Amino acid sequence: MLLLNPFFFSETETETNAGVAVYIDNSESISIIKNTYNGINTAFQTTNDFINSLDEDLDLTLYSFDTGVQGPLNLDSLEFDGKETNLSNVMADILEQDDKMRAAVIITDGIYTFGRDPVFASSNSSIPIYIIGLGDSALVKDQSVSEIFYPSAVFSNSSDAIEIEISQNGYSGRKSRLYLYRNDELRRTIELDYLSDSQVVSESIDEEFEEPGIFQYRVEIDALDDEFSTQNNTSNFTIEVKESRVSVLDIVFEIHPDIRNIRNVLMSDQNNEVDLKSYFTRSDILEDPFDSSYDIVIIHGIPRYTLSPDIIELIRNTPTLYFAQPGSYNSSSQLTDYAEIINVSSNRITSSGLEALLTKDEQPIMELDNLEFSDYPPLITPFRSSLKSPRSIALFSGTFEGFSTNNPVISIQEDGEIRRSQVLSWNWYKWALSSNKAHRDSFRQLISNITAWTYTDNSEDLLNIVSSRDTYSTEENPILNATLVNERGDKENQAVIEINVTRNGESLGNYNMQPAGNGSYRIELPRFSEGLLEYEAIARKGNRIIDSVSGGILISNTNDELNSTLRNDEMLTRISALTGGAYSGFKNWDQISENINANRDLETFTTTEATYSFPVRNLLWFFVVLTLLITEWGIRKYYSLP
Repeated sequence: MLLLNPFFFSETETETNAGVAVYIDNSESISIIKNTYNGINTAFQTTNDFINSLDEDLDLTLYSFDTGVQGPLNLDSLEFDGKETNLSNVMADILEQDDKMRAAVIITDGIYTFGRDPVFASSNSSIPIYIIGLGDSALVKDQSVSEIFYPSAVFSNSSDAIEIEISQNGYSGRKSRLYLYRNDELRRTIELDYLSDSQVVSESIDEEFEEPGIFQYRVEIDALDDEFSTQNNTSNFTIEVKESRVSVLDIVFEIHPDIRNIRNVLMSDQNNEVDLKSYFTRSDILEDPFDSSYDIVIIHGIPRYTLSPDIIELIRNTPTLYFAQPGSYNSSSQLTDYAEIINVSSNRITSSGLEALLTKDEQPIMELDNLEFSDYPPLITPFRSSLKSPRSIALFSGTFEGFSTNNPVISIQEDGEIRRSQVLSWNWYKWALSSNKAHRDSFRQLISNITAWTYTDNSEDLLNIVSSRDTYSTEENPILNATLVNERGDKENQAVIEINVTRNGESLGNYNMQPAGNGSYRIELPRFSEGLLEYEAIARKGNRIIDSVSGGILISNTNDELNSTLRNDEMLTRISALTGGAYSGFKNWDQISENINANRDLETFTTTEATYSFPVRNLLWFFVVLTLLITEWGIRKYYSLP
């Protein structure tokens, strides 16, 4: 059998030219003309001359970078129009392939507008990094909106701070003005005092957010005489204001001590806006009507009269939390068709304890400080109960004299996008009023947790869409990335995600996101004119809508690449020094090319390739083996004959 699967091994050594990777900054800041630096012309000329100065036997590979790293490429493909500079991506690319290179060269102005500080990553490089600095390091008279710190999302009827930093050079003793606009409405004007020739002025603005929605903000500063550029005097951003409070309708059909204590828990949460109703008779509804829309309806007991169609419709279409009361099983109601998820098969009631059926890791409602209730005051529970639907999940069951009964007393259920919860036991007031703090805390936590789970949209986390940035320029294609899970929580790869983009209610187009695998989707939208765009995304599979979300994208004429015009010599010098390379400006890079050409480590290096050959994979081997088998058979037959 050993002869049937032999293999042959060989090694081949190859002399390979030294590899040098050149990374060229393709961002728009490279195009700024300043003093003796003539923008794109100087960048092209410097890069071309440097490449031609390197020895021909070097294995040279060109890359460009702005948001990410692109390449290999030709020098002629550079356009210097990138709207973002991420030097940390360059460092990551160098570290990933430094075993294939003998040196790296970065040609850049060092002005990065996105990503981490590249200095930290550069210290891990095993090869020298040489840097040629483009642009100019001389100060010019200029002012810019350099940084804005703001909350991307807030709640309505709240306030938050917007921090704005204004950088200026050359305007000592001068004044300017800062303007903050929201949807083109002037919100604040601030006088700026420039006290020195180089200064960063910080201003904090407390902004009130009254109504929900997506709002476009703009910061502007007055232009001053002899200013180098006014393109960086404006910056835009968006803030999403979400509905802050949960609208709760709490309806009482029966009187019981539990109700007051449950309501106290609900009203102690400032995030809840609780509408309290007591409907003991039909006339009570007419005298104290309810609104048409709530996030959750909490029901105590059942009515002794026929409910009106409007309240039944509200309960049918709204998440419900149903607290049973002693009279709940002596009569029937339309309410139980929707709110009741535990079936009671006996009118007999008994003193009962509580037993947890799930853990904290299995269900967020179970995130209580204590899940052992043996010493807690007893509750009153119907003697026999069961789940009405296989979709229901029992969280707690009752105990009788310390023994498990398997009778569900607290259960939950998801009906599509509607969540239902039911608490079958009563006498919770004994927990709420107990002298034992642990009992009181458990009552408060349990009511809060089950209420929060019930009103939370169960489709909220199915489809998530994130824009790669909040703001794009008119020359950029907005990019949206999405993740999708189905109703079971599994990653969904077979859905269609439709994107409708609008501005001021007018549709600008419909687009489909492309699946990227592992539940991820992506789309690169076309370029749009300046303004606030809104989009609605709908995820479908067949005729079923899995989820839908909406969001906003700001298209602006401003560009972060133009906020700073000062070459970052200090950072570039540190990177080259940490890696054993060198740094120079675009006028005197000759020493860098001489170092690369003269470095003996850069001549050639040897790569060894191991080759394994398996004869069994060759047709000839089949005939060889077949011949040997026939020969063996013939010999055996010959000598075995008398």
